Amino acid sequence: MRWITGIIYIVLLVQTSTTFLPPRWQRWPWEKVKHPVSKAELPIEDCGVHDIISVQLSSCSSIPCSLPRGTDVTVDVKFNGNEIASPMKQEVYYILNSVRTKATIIPETCEGVNCPLHVDNALQFIATLRVSSSLPTLRGTLHWELVNANQQAIVCYKLLISSGTELRNKLFKKVSDKRLLVQLFQVLHLRMNQFVILLVLVPLAFADVVPVKECKAGALPFSVDIVGCTKLPCDLPRGEEVVANVDFSPEAEVTELRPVVFATALGITVPFVLPNDRQNACDWLEGSQCPLSAGEDVRYVLRLPVEKSYPTIPVDVELQLVDQNDQFVSCFRVQAKVV
Repeated sequence: MRWITGIIYIVLLVQTSTTFLPPRWQRWPWEKVKHPVSKAELPIEDCGVHDIISVQLSSCSSIPCSLPRGTDVTVDVKFNGNEIASPMKQEVYYILNSVRTKATIIPETCEGVNCPLHVDNALQFIATLRVSSSLPTLRGTLHWELVNANQQAIVCYKLLISSGTELRNKLFKKVSDKRLLVQLFQVLHLRMNQFVILLVLVPLAFADVVPVKECKAGALPFSVDIVGCTKLPCDLPRGEEVVANVDFSPEAEVTELRPVVFATALGITVPFVLPNDRQNACDWLEGSQCPLSAGEDVRYVLRLPVEKSYPTIPVDVELQLVDQNDQFVSCFRVQAKVV
């Protein structure tokens, strides 16, 4: 009986004394080493060869991760692995409104004895993401890859992001990525009555959001809402007007603004001339007026008349918003069809 009591005493003594020992001595030899979870660790989609332990961005601690335009964001990634051959190249881009935009990352390559770093039985890579001031202010996805000489994605992750002003980061604004609402439901743990309200608002939030394409010049708007269009190609009913709400942000001061519309069908591009009362885009701004300040959130309302004489064919529509210096302020293309 005494030897049993002695064993119990020794076990209790060991359990108590290990509290004052260094962390690496506070585990049993057979216990697996676990990497601590940082408070700033972000939920990501892992798409690479090596398992990611954590992703931290200096600008945020929750999703969607805020990326303020015109700033530098430090990205800290830890992942499992032993020796990895360098050099490796970073491939980083944003997916905003279904458009892929290359991101600026410093450094572009990982090479040398200090890249990647060996930290706590893991590998670590730290880089700087330079967020452009012209990045559209909307929500989307950051796609980050570390690729070796064989074009193999050694490390890869996808992260929900939100760029630009707080005005565009509100829950009830229309967003381009439906997965964002799924993440919000998981994070907020809404009460039943709040959940019912969101179920009613979700169809409204996505009712008119359609993916648009970039032009050869001009920044892409951060939101294009074509009334009545929920999927591509958008219908252009003959004898009616098509209304599009275009949200954009000029990079410089705008004193004059005019819309230029082109239609491309069967390989032929022709100008789509608007009525005289719609030639001045400053007269069709909602909540703003010219002159416009750089970085200002602006909504332009395009009202496009579709004549009854138009043939019923597929057509690509391009809208250019041009300033007083004939420079593109914003531009987009969208697939449509005359019906």
